[in-house]
Amino acid sequence: MSDALSDPIFAVLLDSPPPPVDTAAAEALVRDLWGIEGRAESLACERDANFRITTEAGPGYVLKVANPAEAPATTAFQVEALRWLEGRSPALPVPRMVATRTGDFLAPLALADGRGSTVRLLSWVPGTPVARTGGAGPLADQIGTLAAQLGAGLAGFRHPASGHEILWDIRHLPRLAPLLASLPAGALRDQLQAEIDHFAAAVAPRLPALRWQVVHNDLNH
Repeated sequence: MSDALSDPIFAVLLDSPPPPVDTAAAEALVRDLWGIEGRAESLACERDANFRITTEAGPGYVLKVANPAEAPATTAFQVEALRWLEGRSPALPVPRMVATRTGDFLAPLALADGRGSTVRLLSWVPGTPVARTGGAGPLADQIGTLAAQLGAGLAGFRHPASGHEILWDIRHLPRLAPLLASLPAGALRDQLQAEIDHFAAAVAPRLPALRWQVVHNDLNH
């Protein structure tokens, strides 16, 4: 592994394969833990194992099996953020957490490869992925409005894992510099290096003085 990829911020994303859970196992989990009969369809995901659960009534659910490399506190943070929104901004079109038969929102899961994971169930929110729409015109305005409403809804939310590291956090831009070595020498690599250097010198030192809060910054779906 290169020095760049040995950085912990990359390790969780790149080193741990997704949980080995198929559609039959997903259907069994939903039946055993939630008492719900449904048909599972695998959803694309870079790290987790996600499934759409279709039932005879209602829009259905999303079953999420977390990557074993994800810290339990990080998974709990995501759960609590949704529960916070449900209480503070119930009109927002976001998934709702679904409790298991025992009233839990997270359940431990022993995987077939010996690793441990957690599983959770969310309500399915009907719609069309942005990638299939183009995201221009009025839709861009709607996305901006929803992002603002989510930000307002999450105002005041705090959790022990609120500051967990994610690769897309702009604060970590300088840590991407070693990856530039994978690009061929030339104008593009030089431009990217210049942008990283500028960020490190002029932007990063000012970030600690800015206000911050938990937001949802990936409205691609």
